[in-house]
Parts: sequence; C-alpha cells; structure tokens
Amino acid sequence: MAKPNIFEQIKDVEYALIEYPEYQHSLKLHRSMLKMLTSIEEPPSKITTNRWEDFVKKFSRQITLEKPIINDLDAAIFDAQIALRICQHTLSILKDHRIEQKGIHNLNELYEALEKRELDMSQWLDAVLKGDAEWFESHGKQFKVEPAVLIFVFSKPIQPRLEEIARKIPASALNQWWQPICPVCARRPALAWFKEGKRYLTCSFCGSQYLANRFLCVNCGNTDPYSLGFYTFKNFSEFQIDFCEKCKHYIKVIYDNKLKKRIPRGLEDYLTQRLDELVIEAGLRRI
Repeated sequence: MAKPNIFEQIKDVEYALIEYPEYQHSLKLHRSMLKMLTSIEEPPSKITTNRWEDFVKKFSRQITLEKPIINDLDAAIFDAQIALRICQHTLSILKDHRIEQKGIHNLNELYEALEKRELDMSQWLDAVLKGDAEWFESHGKQFKVEPAVLIFVFSKPIQPRLEEIARKIPASALNQWWQPICPVCARRPALAWFKEGKRYLTCSFCGSQYLANRFLCVNCGNTDPYSLGFYTFKNFSEFQIDFCEKCKHYIKVIYDNKLKKRIPRGLEDYLTQRLDELVIEAGLRRI
C-alpha cells in the first residue's frame, strides 16, 4: 500500500496532530509543505509536461520491474517554472518554521538565487533524478547550506509525481522486486513494516512499499544472520530496530499487529522519531 493522494495525506496529518502531539513541530512543517503543493499543483498535471502522460502510459504496460523507475525519468518531463515556484515556496516554509535555527543557515542567499533565475532548474532536477551527491556537495559549499537541505528543497517538485507512480505499481511487481533500494526512486528506506510474518521496506520519499528479505541490511546488503541484530523496547513493543553489526546502520520496523493506534502511511518516519533518539547511544546510524 502506497501513500494516499496529497489531500488524504493532509487529513492524516490532522489526525496525527491530535493522536501524536509530541511530534507537532515536524507534523506542522509537513502539513505546510503538503498544502503548498496543493495550491501550486492545481490541477495536478501542471507540474509536468505532456511527456509525463507518455511516460505513465509506457510504465503502466510494464509487468515486472528490472530497475528503479526513476532511471527512465529526465528533467524535461517537469515544468521548470512550476518547479522553481515549488522550490521557492519550500524555502519560505523552512524559514517560516524557523528551521534555520536548527543548523540550516543562508537560506536567504539560496532564495535570492532562485528569485533572480540564476539557477538552471533542469540541471538541479536532473541532479535529483540521478542522485548526484557530488552536485549537492559542491553547491552546498557554494551556498553554505547542508547538501541534505538542497536535496530536500529540489526534490519537492519531483516527489508528488513519484508518489503517483508508486500508487500505480501492481503489488505483484513489488513482491518480486527483492532489492534493498526503492523500485521507484532508488533511495534506501530507513523504515519497514512487519506484516503477517513478512518485512516490507517502506520508502518515506515516494511511499513505495515492497517485500524484502527479513535478514538483509538495507545499507550494505549484508545477509549474514549472525551479524544482523535487533533491539526491542519495553515501552514501545510495537516497534523494533534492525541493525547491521558490519556497517552500523539501522532501520525502524513497525509491527502492524502490535500497534496501539494507527500510524498513517507516509507519516511513519515522523511518528517514530523517538526510536532514532533511543539508539543514539548504541552508535548506530540512520540510512
């Protein structure tokens, strides 16, 4: 099951703000991002060119997945002007929520570069699609902004379309994927659901959820059960941390049959932040 559409996601955030008030700062920021996308992306097709429809038709004929779908995308599919507006609004929301006080600086300089049309959006979108870490490292130094912040900002125009793709993939294709990286966006998920004795890796970016080996490190691919461990928590029996002793990375696992209250799809990472705090002393790293 993938993420619902943006309007349903907003409803889920409203639910989570009531049921999980301890995470309201993150949830309110996320809600602002979703509302921004609905106001700009009306109708949804505006963010992409006519080539998008051709791509979706081609994709819908695929029965099996042989490589991540993002590999077949290129920046020309996206409307550069609308993508620019989304990035500008994303930066404004980060500033409004005072994210710069948490280590994100010089957002003004980046915003001005966008406003003056000094950045070639097609190059930035292409860097996101290709996962070009060097591009974001070099430009992070240029703007004195963390590369992760740049990736977050310039991924926003692309994310709704990848979520749309994830909703269209047949479950049969996802259950045959069996790779650690996401079949849609090629990212490595930091979270999984455990349902009916099976572990489903869950991408927080595009929302794709796919069957994976229970004994598999998503980061390094280790499948040796003797070097793969897990942590459970007395006060959080519905959660587990799976970790790899070789690379020291971990993922969070949600046990569906033990949940005390609903965790909406797409909000898992927000509503399990407490787990990230609990494993800091263990010297483990998020993927």
